[in-house]
Amino acid sequence: MQGIDSIIYFNEVLPMNKINQNIIPYIKKFAVDTSWRIRYLVADKIMDISKGIGPENTKEHLISYYCQFLDDNESEVRTAALRRLTDFGQQIEP
Repeated sequence: MQGIDSIIYFNEVLPMNKINQNIIPYIKKFAVDTSWRIRYLVADKIMDISKGIGPENTKEHLISYYCQFLDDNESEVRTAALRRLTDFGQQIEP
């Protein structure tokens, strides 16, 4: 999905205040989307998103969504989240 890739790109070029203001709301929107494919993409790219928004924003905004991915109804979303479990945990607590 182009939106997820755009988020990752903008995370690399925007200052943190713009990320908080403009990017975080879209991450939240995609993380709770009704389409499992969108949630899958967020779960699959969670490390790229996390690195772009920084550790504090990850703790504040992504942990709850990541936990929801681990308990998602769709096995593909759960699998994508589980593949990133170790890396995501290290991103939160190195």
